[in-house]
Amino acid sequence: MSEVDVIFVSGGNILHLLKWIKQSGFDNWLKNNLENKIYVGVSAGTIIATPIIAIAGVEPGDENIHSLIDLTAMNLVDFEISSHTPCMLRYEANEAYAKNIKNVLYAIDDQTAIEVVDDNFRIIPEGVFKVISKK
Repeated sequence: MSEVDVIFVSGGNILHLLKWIKQSGFDNWLKNNLENKIYVGVSAGTIIATPIIAIAGVEPGDENIHSLIDLTAMNLVDFEISSHTPCMLRYEANEAYAKNIKNVLYAIDDQTAIEVVDDNFRIIPEGVFKVISKK
């Protein structure tokens, strides 16, 4: 994949995606090659870039079809993301989840994006989003 410039990771069951990203070695490959690539994640592809995918357990949640215990994700950013909020996941559910995490949680709808370049990020709010933090 050295000839590609953009890595696009789409949605689906985040737990299934995590299993195959780890099993295939894609996570390690990406960390070693990200400096020369653009990563674009949508839905589960966005969440998998965070430190942990525990948000997948918030109702309605994704089924843990592989019985994964280690939910450590790719850790490309130091915050968590709840995609499809509030249309699929309520703000109240996100707020309850955020009480037990150490990272800031960005609850974003389907029209909002987060751009990360080096250590800088910005929210591109075409829709609505909410920053949920214990701080």
